Amino acid sequence: MLGEALLARYLEEEGRYPESIGTVLWATDTMRTNGDCVAQSLYLMGIRPVWEESSGRVLRLEPIPLKELKRPRIDVTMRISGLFRDNFPNIVHLIDEAVEMLAALNEAHDMNYIDMEATLEEAGEEK
Repeated sequence: MLGEALLARYLEEEGRYPESIGTVLWATDTMRTNGDCVAQSLYLMGIRPVWEESSGRVLRLEPIPLKELKRPRIDVTMRISGLFRDNFPNIVHLIDEAVEMLAALNEAHDMNYIDMEATLEEAGEEK
């Protein structure tokens, strides 16, 4: 899995998990890879899709429990291209939903970097 490989390499090189990662979501890459880049970003955040079995469509997202995830939730900043925004508004909405969901969880900040960043932002503080 791409997300696991990225985290394993970072952990090996830095001795800790990254608090944040930046990525660019391009429409053509998303089409070519069937959404691998989006899936990787959601996985890094500790989110998984809940699929509708007959159609294969995403019904909703849910947080992966920390006991199952066994690592912190990474704060992923996604820069999206205009073409991505125009072609995949449903995915943009799901990403926004995921961030809001994770920022609202009652988890320790050292295990949920998304909530940590949201809390700092609300307080007007910087790291």
